[in-house]
Amino acid sequence: MNLNTNTLNVIKVIGKKDFTETFKSFGAYIVLFIIFLFSFIGLYILSEVGKGKNVNILYGMDAETSAIVNALFMFVVVLISFLYIGISSVTAIAKEKQERTIELLFYSPVDEFSFIAGKFLGKISTYLLILPLSTMFFILLCFAFSIQINIIDILKVAVLSVFLISCAIAGGLFLSTLSSNVTTSIFILIGVTIFLTVIEGIGGILNFIPFDPTSLIGILKDGVSKILSLTQYISPFSYYGLGADAIGKNDNMKLFLSMLYSTAYSLIFLMLSIIVLMKKGIK
Repeated sequence: MNLNTNTLNVIKVIGKKDFTETFKSFGAYIVLFIIFLFSFIGLYILSEVGKGKNVNILYGMDAETSAIVNALFMFVVVLISFLYIGISSVTAIAKEKQERTIELLFYSPVDEFSFIAGKFLGKISTYLLILPLSTMFFILLCFAFSIQINIIDILKVAVLSVFLISCAIAGGLFLSTLSSNVTTSIFILIGVTIFLTVIEGIGGILNFIPFDPTSLIGILKDGVSKILSLTQYISPFSYYGLGADAIGKNDNMKLFLSMLYSTAYSLIFLMLSIIVLMKKGIK
């Protein structure tokens, strides 16, 4: 595929259409409200717990406080956005198929590549608007509640989250190409999420059990461990966890690798989405 001017224009048009339609609905505004509300509640509770200590937001930054604030930012900003963008992505193409509007799109110069790239551009642009608003509000609340923060670490988490969200969008678009209606695409997303969660849960439980290779539990533990090692390549949170750990250890090389892996993950699933659309067509 040559990225000529027409193709780039088509990608921008599809991306802009997806972006504007997102903010014409209430979904994005509800997500922002939830993020603001949870940020306020979480930071207020943290400030109440910290009362009685001489807290200074500029000096004496405590590593434990930094980890707590980063984790709270991850939950209220990144995870909530991840859920919203993930669901939005996994229903994006299925919705077009269900409403049969996708049939009108695939005329020259629109093709599978420009369609998927445009959808990705629209979704990532949505997050790139939600993220700075949420981050600014979160940081201002930290100042208002006199909570110690490491702004550089928060900004690193924010940048890292863009790569996590890109994985969610790419994976969601891929799942969306596999289904022909919104309900099926949501069930696929729920199924994949439950599978990954159950495997992680079983793996966590089995870690507390002594390993005996001759016992049934030992065989089960070995099998689950192998599945877990495979799911780490599927779950974008594995790559995000690598980056979050790098931020905690101030390891910029490890952080760069996390971003590189996430980029590769996104590109692979975007390519798979294009291939599926080319094979299945608009059905």
